[in-house]
Amino acid sequence: MKKKVRMFEARDIESLEEKINEFLEQLAVEDLVDIKYSIVPEAISMDTETGVYPSASYTALIIYNGRASHSYDLPPVPQF
Repeated sequence: MKKKVRMFEARDIESLEEKINEFLEQLAVEDLVDIKYSIVPEAISMDTETGVYPSASYTALIIYNGRASHSYDLPPVPQF
Protein backbone atom coordinates (compact mmCIF):
# COMPACT_ATOMS: atom_id res chain seq x y z
CA MET A 1 0.00 0.00 0.00
CA LYS A 2 1.36 3.39 -1.01
CA LYS A 3 1.86 5.98 1.75
CA LYS A 4 0.79 9.59 1.17
CA VAL A 5 1.16 12.78 3.18
CA ARG A 6 -0.93 15.90 3.65
CA MET A 7 0.43 19.16 5.11
CA PHE A 8 -1.60 21.71 7.05
CA GLU A 9 -0.59 25.18 8.27
CA ALA A 10 -2.40 27.84 10.29
CA ARG A 11 -1.69 30.95 12.32
CA ASP A 12 -3.69 29.73 15.33
CA ILE A 13 -4.24 26.32 16.89
CA GLU A 14 -8.03 26.37 16.50
CA SER A 15 -7.78 26.86 12.72
CA LEU A 16 -5.28 24.02 12.46
CA GLU A 17 -7.54 21.69 14.46
CA GLU A 18 -10.47 22.56 12.20
CA LYS A 19 -8.48 21.82 9.02
CA ILE A 20 -7.20 18.50 10.41
CA ASN A 21 -10.65 17.43 11.61
CA GLU A 22 -12.19 18.18 8.20
CA PHE A 23 -9.57 15.96 6.57
CA LEU A 24 -9.90 13.15 9.14
CA GLU A 25 -13.68 13.02 8.67
CA GLN A 26 -13.07 11.86 5.10
CA LEU A 27 -10.26 9.44 5.94
CA ALA A 28 -10.97 5.82 6.86
CA VAL A 29 -9.63 5.05 10.35
CA GLU A 30 -7.54 2.14 9.07
CA ASP A 31 -5.80 4.47 6.57
CA LEU A 32 -4.39 6.85 9.22
CA VAL A 33 -0.72 6.09 9.88
CA ASP A 34 0.59 9.04 11.93
CA ILE A 35 0.26 12.77 12.64
CA LYS A 36 3.33 14.97 13.18
CA TYR A 37 2.87 18.39 14.77
CA SER A 38 5.09 21.46 15.06
CA ILE A 39 4.97 25.04 16.32
CA VAL A 40 7.43 27.52 14.84
CA PRO A 41 7.85 30.85 16.65
CA GLU A 42 8.14 33.63 14.09
CA ALA A 43 8.30 36.92 15.96
CA ILE A 44 7.30 38.74 19.11
CA SER A 45 5.53 42.08 18.82
CA MET A 46 5.71 44.58 21.60
CA ASP A 47 3.08 47.19 22.29
CA THR A 48 3.50 49.52 25.26
CA GLU A 49 -0.26 49.73 25.80
CA THR A 50 -1.38 46.16 25.25
CA GLY A 51 1.67 43.99 25.98
CA VAL A 52 3.55 41.23 24.17
CA TYR A 53 2.06 39.25 21.30
CA PRO A 54 3.98 36.20 20.11
CA SER A 55 3.48 35.11 16.51
CA ALA A 56 3.76 31.45 15.53
CA SER A 57 3.03 29.10 12.69
CA TYR A 58 1.28 25.82 13.55
CA THR A 59 1.86 22.92 11.17
CA ALA A 60 0.81 19.30 10.96
CA LEU A 61 1.77 16.47 8.65
CA ILE A 62 -0.67 13.58 8.29
CA ILE A 63 0.69 10.31 6.94
CA TYR A 64 -1.94 7.97 5.54
CA ASN A 65 -2.37 4.94 3.32
CA GLY A 66 -3.39 6.08 -0.16
CA ARG A 67 -5.54 3.22 -1.37
CA ALA A 68 -6.46 3.21 -5.04
CA SER A 69 -10.02 2.21 -4.14
CA HIS A 70 -10.55 5.24 -1.89
CA SER A 71 -11.14 8.66 -3.36
CA TYR A 72 -10.85 11.38 -0.74
CA ASP A 73 -12.26 14.83 -1.48
CA LEU A 74 -9.22 16.67 -0.14
CA PRO A 75 -9.12 20.38 0.62
CA PRO A 76 -6.68 22.35 -1.54
CA VAL A 77 -3.06 22.46 -0.47
CA PRO A 78 -2.27 25.87 1.10
CA GLN A 79 0.19 28.06 -0.77
CA PHE A 80 2.98 29.52 1.39
